[in-house]
Amino acid sequence: MSVKTFLKKWQRDENGATAIVYAVCFPVIIGMGALAVEAGHLQQRNARIQSAADMAAVAAALEFQVTNNRAKARLAGKGDAYENGYIAEGGKIEVETPIVSGPHAGNEGAIVRITQAQESYLSNIFPGRKDAVHTVEATVISASGQPVCALSLHPTNPAALEVTGSADIQMESCAMHANSSANEAFKLGGAGIISADCISATGTVTNTTSAVLSGCDGPQNNEPAIADPYADIAVPMNVAGMSCQSPVYGSNKTITMTPGRYCSNKNYGINSRLEFTQKGVYIFDGIFGGSSFFFKSNGSLYGTPEGVTIIFMNGAHFQNTNGGVMELYAQPDGPYAGILMYADRETSDPNTTVRINGNQGARFEGALYFPTQKLDFRGGADLNSDCTQIIASQIEFSGNSALTNNDCGPRGTRSVTQNGSGVRLVN
Repeated sequence: MSVKTFLKKWQRDENGATAIVYAVCFPVIIGMGALAVEAGHLQQRNARIQSAADMAAVAAALEFQVTNNRAKARLAGKGDAYENGYIAEGGKIEVETPIVSGPHAGNEGAIVRITQAQESYLSNIFPGRKDAVHTVEATVISASGQPVCALSLHPTNPAALEVTGSADIQMESCAMHANSSANEAFKLGGAGIISADCISATGTVTNTTSAVLSGCDGPQNNEPAIADPYADIAVPMNVAGMSCQSPVYGSNKTITMTPGRYCSNKNYGINSRLEFTQKGVYIFDGIFGGSSFFFKSNGSLYGTPEGVTIIFMNGAHFQNTNGGVMELYAQPDGPYAGILMYADRETSDPNTTVRINGNQGARFEGALYFPTQKLDFRGGADLNSDCTQIIASQIEFSGNSALTNNDCGPRGTRSVTQNGSGVRLVN
């Protein structure tokens, strides 16, 4: 066969043509399949990291509900993330509790943010291709508890919050809690009656048959302690350099005071009318052995509706005997926002009991904050107020009393709530 004839026959021969097509396309098909597998692996890895973040946020929020400890909550969140696939090498984790950023800022709960690098394989052959980086976030909000009107801070004393005698305590739209871990931390004795959203203690609540509770199934025992909402509050830094002012006594027996420091060497016994005339901070300093601030049978006390904060230090303290009218409003802004009365935790006598007695008409809009002292409501003290917080080392109710937490927004008080049960993933 001539060469010319052979070439013509070879040109017409189609045997093996598809082999060439397969030879050209096969690497492309294999590569596309490998890229699809790698993409699926990246998606699966991202889902696993998102799941780890979700579970870590839940763990952090639940840990805080149990321990009331932020450090432990953050540690629990990180530990749970490791257990569920987070790898420290090439990764970064952040646990935020309480929530201070994003659309849920101000809520109790936790945010977990995880950034995790993952090495790419086949896709690295493409120019400019980098390793995949997974960035995920999970937000969990704790179930909200009831607002608290009365909170005793002492960590161990029995009867840290006590209702004695035949007191009838009405807590409208709020709850009561004792931080004490003792048995009978919250003691309801005698013929006392409580109507409230809920009552609870870090230890135990006793004699619960006289409690009418609208916001929980019954008194709550062994609940986490509630953090002191005003733990950062202190007397002004420059108080020692302030001059000692004196009250102004008017001809009609009305006494007036303006903001400042009062450090008399005698007690202030008010048997007429005392007026705090301007918005600001009024400091009663017992540095000279006096400055107890008490009211006699006809004494009355008024503060400007713009708001005042009354601070007691160096042994000065508040006492009320019988009768008298009191109408006071906390400042709605500034460093002492929401605080109506504060006994300095560093210099106040822990053995002194603060008393509000008698059947006086009283309006206290804001927080009565005595972190190292006992507060005694006795003899029918009825607070005709929209927002009253009582926070003291120990609290005793021995007369009919009514507190409410209906409208605290205008007074600037800080949120005090019972720890809710359970959490909810919102992102």
